[in-house]
Amino acid sequence: NLVESIIIWLSLCVYEDKVNRLISLYQAGNLEEYTLELAVKTVWRESGHPYWRIFEVENALQIRQEQYHVAQSLIHNQGQVMQLNMGKGKTRVILPMLVMFYSFKKSRDAVTRLHFLSALYEEAFGYFSNHLCASILRIKICSMPFCRDVALSAELIADMKFAIETCLLEGGAIVMAPEHRLSLLLKAKELAFEGQVELAALISNDLLGMKYRDILDECDEMLRHRYQLVYAIGQSAALPSGSSRWTAAQALL
Repeated sequence: NLVESIIIWLSLCVYEDKVNRLISLYQAGNLEEYTLELAVKTVWRESGHPYWRIFEVENALQIRQEQYHVAQSLIHNQGQVMQLNMGKGKTRVILPMLVMFYSFKKSRDAVTRLHFLSALYEEAFGYFSNHLCASILRIKICSMPFCRDVALSAELIADMKFAIETCLLEGGAIVMAPEHRLSLLLKAKELAFEGQVELAALISNDLLGMKYRDILDECDEMLRHRYQLVYAIGQSAALPSGSSRWTAAQALL
């Protein structure tokens, strides 16, 4: 039928790109990369994941066996931590594979959130927007940056909830940095501390209470204590015996 014919055509496009890469590597004399490229083969069913084939064609690549096995392990073992060497396609191939899988899943029970270090956030958002959203896959890539200075109201919280629900309904994904998630979490605690219990409850129930599927890039670095956010609240106060302490230290120096 038509679908099978399209999948066959997509596979032929992938193999054509593979042949062109092999020719280029051979002519350049790069026999090591040539051998690695020659060993790459498709170990998954194209009919089960046609969107992966589309991704391969649009980006002129072929998903490697190791990349597929890592993606499958993360899909079937949620909460698992996987380690790959640099340049093995963690961000450029495996994460898009996961986003596509959950986007085209029949039952969408959680919002997919991709967490990147602050230094990589802009680049990651641009990459996923260009390769998943601005493609025939048309997967919505959203961002919801948040900081402490945002003046929240019930209406704004409702708008944020609507945006997240729309992202879930349309099979999109949210790209965010650690401080975006932590700022919202601490904002709820800050509002509760200030007596704005209703707004704090709205954040906790309507935003933080939604079901998310969190995928962390560079999780070993992201979960370090130095990336945890700390809010200073209340009135500023002088250090106990402050003037005496720094006067004594200055006298010693």
